[in-house]
Amino acid sequence: MSSNRRSSGNFSIRSKLIFLMIIILLLMFSLLSGIIFILNDYVSIQKNITSELNDEITPASKLEIAIPKAVTDLEHSVLDFDTHRLQSWEKQANQIDKTFDMLVAEEQISAHHKKPIERALANWRKIKNIGRSIAKDIEENQVQAASSNFEDLNVSVNHVLNNLETIEDQAILEVEGEFERAEQGRAGNISHSSAIILLTFALVIIAGVYLLRSILRPVKELENGVQQVQEGDLKYRIKVFKNDELGQVSKAFNEMTKRLETYSDRLNEIATHDDLTGLYNHREFYNQLENEADLAKRYGLFFSLAIFDIDFFKKVNDEYGHKAGDVVLAVAAGTISQTARSHDICARYGGEEFAVILPQTHKEDGIIIAKRICAQIASNPIVLDDPDNPVKLTISAGVAEFERDAKDIEGLFNKADSALYNAKETGRNRAVIYRESA
Repeated sequence: MSSNRRSSGNFSIRSKLIFLMIIILLLMFSLLSGIIFILNDYVSIQKNITSELNDEITPASKLEIAIPKAVTDLEHSVLDFDTHRLQSWEKQANQIDKTFDMLVAEEQISAHHKKPIERALANWRKIKNIGRSIAKDIEENQVQAASSNFEDLNVSVNHVLNNLETIEDQAILEVEGEFERAEQGRAGNISHSSAIILLTFALVIIAGVYLLRSILRPVKELENGVQQVQEGDLKYRIKVFKNDELGQVSKAFNEMTKRLETYSDRLNEIATHDDLTGLYNHREFYNQLENEADLAKRYGLFFSLAIFDIDFFKKVNDEYGHKAGDVVLAVAAGTISQTARSHDICARYGGEEFAVILPQTHKEDGIIIAKRICAQIASNPIVLDDPDNPVKLTISAGVAEFERDAKDIEGLFNKADSALYNAKETGRNRAVIYRESA
């Protein structure tokens, strides 16, 4: 269901992490593939070059060993007049012919190798002809004649060995050229593979930075939100970036702080206001009174305090009941609040007693406001169950001024209470200002 709430342009954190893992795997696969490709290519070239080198050098090397050995047997057959050596010469000559045939028949032999091979083959044939002549002389016991061919034999052997050495040198040079070209090709492959790997790596970095940013930004915002709430700012709302899991958490966080703010306001209301009348309660009254006293002392200001007490309230409770008494208290509190000025601070001090803090008001002006409140309550009977028999209510008040009458809030309250007592003693339903002679 949560996935249905997400728009198509928003991906979950799980999807983002899977996507990042796929990109990393692609990078690893690309890197591994590049290395394998380079190694395989290099090994393949090495094998091809080595095979070509063996095809051309191995027969020549065999001939370089076989021809001197065969000629040595031929010479010893003359010197020792040994027919077994002569037979060995003939067998080796046949084997050398086969080796030459294999070398000449090589299909991949390069053109510049053919001439040295042809020259070597021609010299070999001269050696064979000399060998046949020597064999014939031996059969005819013409040792002197056979020995006379040794000089031509050695010259031809030197020529054929030189030709074979030329073949080997050319083959080695050609292989070195192949290796150089292979190295250049390998360097090109490495460059291409490196470019692909770097591109993939760059994509991984870009994707990683994007994904990390899309995760870390909401987390940082959540962290800031938690810190703000921890410091008491329940009005703080975090920014919702996307509709993914973190976005859902952010929305839940905002909804939570909204509820906490509501609950906090409600708790503050309960803690600071009287549940029956809606005015400030006893504790908050003293908080407000202390604040006004601090301001007055700090900035040289002044204020007055008026204390009210409903006359004969016990009689109302006894005659009409406590429930009716609560109604009377609520109505009286409403009259006090509505009659006082908007910046005056009204509170239910306790029971049927009320207090009004009058900022920036001398007691001569405060008594006017207190008398107005007394008059409003007296002129508006409270209708309970019987409209024809409303409750006629009166209230008394005492007013004192801060620092003129008292230097602290306890003393101020006592002075105002003393004036209230005087109002009760002099007939009730009146407001009395505090005077030293009172």
